[in-house]
Amino acid sequence: MKQNQTIQSSRSKRVTRISLALTALLGMATMAHGWSIPPLPANSVDTGLSDDGRGTPYKVDKIDNLCGLAEPRQLSNPARVDYAVLLEATEEYREIRDKKIDLESARGVELHNKAHSRIAAACERARTKLGHCSVWKTITRRNGKPIPNLTKSIKLDLAEGV
Repeated sequence: MKQNQTIQSSRSKRVTRISLALTALLGMATMAHGWSIPPLPANSVDTGLSDDGRGTPYKVDKIDNLCGLAEPRQLSNPARVDYAVLLEATEEYREIRDKKIDLESARGVELHNKAHSRIAAACERARTKLGHCSVWKTITRRNGKPIPNLTKSIKLDLAEGV
């Protein structure tokens, strides 16, 4: 049994070496003859928006999800916000601006994270109150129809300091 394992091990090492050698030869031939890899088609350029490949009606980047559902295929009634406006409406951002705190410093990162958490909590309250499935920083519909904007109501919620 042990001899059989040794033979299989030696064969797999040989196959790996041959594969590496062929890859190296192919690479050298490509360079020597000036061959190049053809460019990707124009429609395959990454736009930063994700598509789950199932023909969802929305274009989203999952990192822009503030609360609620994050999978494009699950969305039924999403909403959007102007995140920069909401960020400026928080006490933490005002402190950063007024005291000229560096965003890269520990205090700046701490305040920014607190502001983000405050915004996400306000978005969650508005989402449940208004019956939306999720709230996004950036989201578009493929057919161009508008998506409800909750920025004003959430900004009022942030101003109240709930």
